[in-house]
Amino acid sequence: MTNVDDNGGLRVESASSTLGGGLAASARQEQFSLAFIRMVAAAAGCSIKSHATDYDGVDITIVASAEYERYYCPEFEMQLKCTTQHHLLKTSHLA
Repeated sequence: MTNVDDNGGLRVESASSTLGGGLAASARQEQFSLAFIRMVAAAAGCSIKSHATDYDGVDITIVASAEYERYYCPEFEMQLKCTTQHHLLKTSHLA
């Protein structure tokens, strides 16, 4: 982040000092989860349907617009989870 000091010069603040930004840690984790899934879905050529609420346990719906041998425009719903508990991360999976 860059600001102008009292003498008209530029002052650069570190990202760590502004990282908090008032957004709760759980909200940051949720945004990270959404961004990660969007990246993976885009790489796979899929699109995302967002939901305003997740009361039904659905955060997003991933949709493929392609026509497959057995399916036409398949989609599936996801509920996302994110944790900072490193002990849950195993070599081959997330517990």
